[in-house]
Amino acid sequence: MSETLVLVFPGCRVTVDDVVAWLGRLGSVTVHGEVITAEISEKHIYLVESDDEEVEEIFAHWPTDLIPDPPTAVFSLDYRSAEVAVNAVRMLAMEAHLIVDTNFHLVVPAEQLTTSMLCPRCE
Repeated sequence: MSETLVLVFPGCRVTVDDVVAWLGRLGSVTVHGEVITAEISEKHIYLVESDDEEVEEIFAHWPTDLIPDPPTAVFSLDYRSAEVAVNAVRMLAMEAHLIVDTNFHLVVPAEQLTTSMLCPRCE
């Protein structure tokens, strides 16, 4: 079963090409239509850029002080391995400021993300 987290790049325009280049440092990356597929340590993650309508829904449950001003780039990331997801997030955070919504009621700066935040039932 896969899980999804949300990557928010506040205050900048991060493009699909940027994400592909940055993740390419960790493994093989391809783009098929709107989906970025990265193979890292023989496991896959999938990213899709969110549209404006989806972004409004994403921020609906965020604390208001964390909601960034535009421009903001938002991507969803599907993963099966929390470790690979964290490694990918850390690589992206080396290139641009990044906030992560874990979909487990946590919104954290990318540098603070841990595997246990992505798998709370595993503890």
